Amino acid sequence: MSGSIAAWASRGLILFILAVLLSACADDAQGNKPAPTPTPKLSLNQLNITARDFSFEMPDTVPPGLVDVKLYNNGAVPHQALLARLKDGVTYDQLLVTFKKGLVAGLPLIEPEGGPNTVIARQGQEVIVNLPQGRYIVLGLETGQQGIPNLQRGMFKIFTVKGPASVDQPGSIQVNSQAVLKEFSFTLPQRLPTGEQMIKVTNEDKQVHELALLKLLPGKTVRDVESYQMAPSGEPPFEQIGGTAALAPGLTNWMKLDLEAGDYLAVCMLPDAQSGKSHLSLGMYAPFVVE
Repeated sequence: MSGSIAAWASRGLILFILAVLLSACADDAQGNKPAPTPTPKLSLNQLNITARDFSFEMPDTVPPGLVDVKLYNNGAVPHQALLARLKDGVTYDQLLVTFKKGLVAGLPLIEPEGGPNTVIARQGQEVIVNLPQGRYIVLGLETGQQGIPNLQRGMFKIFTVKGPASVDQPGSIQVNSQAVLKEFSFTLPQRLPTGEQMIKVTNEDKQVHELALLKLLPGKTVRDVESYQMAPSGEPPFEQIGGTAALAPGLTNWMKLDLEAGDYLAVCMLPDAQSGKSHLSLGMYAPFVVE
């Protein structure tokens, strides 16, 4: 009798397990999927920068490590916020005097850590950077239509990176796609979806590069962009929508974008250290479509 009871109990357990499995299969068939594992939220330090014509408004001290930098352009002309760490032995006065001679002269004095690239008036750009401790300056390197660099009009601010670092690590940042900066070229997807997304940007070259994002106006091409950059006149054939500012070799930024459908260009407009020509004119651009 006991053997018969045990057999029935065993059969009952088997039937119960089969019922559970069949129920799970039915849920899958109806499109009911298990809840995804929640993504841990980052507790990044925040840095808000307001750009005006022609000054920056931001804290004097910024914590090291991963920092979520948000630039808002409250001016009437385009602005960026390049976060640059001064190299050992370089003074602020020396840096500002040298930059008056041009970007080719000034860039060797700093370690460009990236940051939000150029946006038009009343727009913003958000970029995650990874800042080591040190003496810094935020720079606006655009040149106005009068040919006067914004830096010479006061577009800079001195600050220090020190204090407790963010506990978050770069690997914890959720990335949708990647862009790699190489010798006068970009590697990035040719098509991107509309909407919010995070793009990891890494400079794998031996010299400084940026990733400036341009949304082309209807009917315009990279040739129109090159012509405008060589001789700015009238309205540009593009809209500047941000990107990442100058990055030293080996460094990474993560840019947050909210893209509309259209034709775009990723470009680097920094000057080449050898020839003095813009990286754009040397072929450093990549068209892509958002749809």
